[in-house]
Amino acid sequence: MVRLTVVGLVTVLALAVVSPPGVGAADLVEPWDPGFTDIELYGTAAEGGSSQWVTVAGFGAGHGLSLGLSFVDEGSGSRSAGAIVMLTRRVRDSDLDIWLEAGWDVSAREVELGSVSWAGGGELSTDRGAWVPYARMTCSVDGGTARVHPLLGGMMPFFGGRLELHVELSTEEPDAGAWPIHLAVGPNVHLSAAVELLPELSLVHDRARGENSWALTLGVIVDPSRLHRS
Repeated sequence: MVRLTVVGLVTVLALAVVSPPGVGAADLVEPWDPGFTDIELYGTAAEGGSSQWVTVAGFGAGHGLSLGLSFVDEGSGSRSAGAIVMLTRRVRDSDLDIWLEAGWDVSAREVELGSVSWAGGGELSTDRGAWVPYARMTCSVDGGTARVHPLLGGMMPFFGGRLELHVELSTEEPDAGAWPIHLAVGPNVHLSAAVELLPELSLVHDRARGENSWALTLGVIVDPSRLHRS
């Protein structure tokens, strides 16, 4: 699934570019089931009154290959669209997800095909039974500016997996020498086999400026192929 969000500094951290399939709120990156099996919508309200909307549509091509489209509206007239490719493989007792995404600024009436932003990365997760630790690295290039976004997370299932508590700690260098600390907590709830609710609280400590900021995200993930079974 794909998760992104947050405006200003929080946006830089959670959304350097359109995120990988399976990233807007704290969550694991997961491959999409075969067919048109993923629709995601994320809305974020950040400190200061800024907001953002992210929409993702995903298709599973089978054999661990996932394809998707994304759209981001930052609420300030800035909009972007992206295309996503992800491959998932089993490595011993862990899952390895690798993705690549291309994004275009569609704010203007005429889209400049030459101005493409790129993002790619990987996530390694291991199911320990009582919890699932994961590590993710995302790299992005936009307008000649490159960023690296390392992340460590953990997922703890409750009530037979109907509720998943995610805790993520990450950082990114938006400015030279500045490495803010980003903490995200999300109790993801499986409302049915077809619908998942993902609330998230994000806290960011900007060490360079000595400032703290927050953002609230609410995501909804729907599997259209399972709606008739719910």
